[in-house]
This record gives sequence, C-alpha cells and structure tokens, in this order.
Amino acid sequence: MGIHLGNGMMVSAGDPIKYANIHSSYWQKYLSGFGRLSK
Repeated sequence: MGIHLGNGMMVSAGDPIKYANIHSSYWQKYLSGFGRLSK
C-alpha cells in the first residue's frame, strides 16, 4: 500500500517507509491499481 505523490512517485507503506518510483520493475510487477479519494 502507498500514497501516490505524482510524477511517477509514491510513498511506500512498507518497512521501512520510503519513496518509490511506480515505474520500477518491482512496482510494475506488484502494483494493481490506484485511484483518487472523493471529497
């Protein structure tokens, strides 16, 4: 799980918490989707 920051970056809620590029080979394999929360 993570929070998308824009420009292909996200904060990964793993251990440790870190910035991650959603275009990396790891996230290309495991990212299942993302969306926007409604107000």
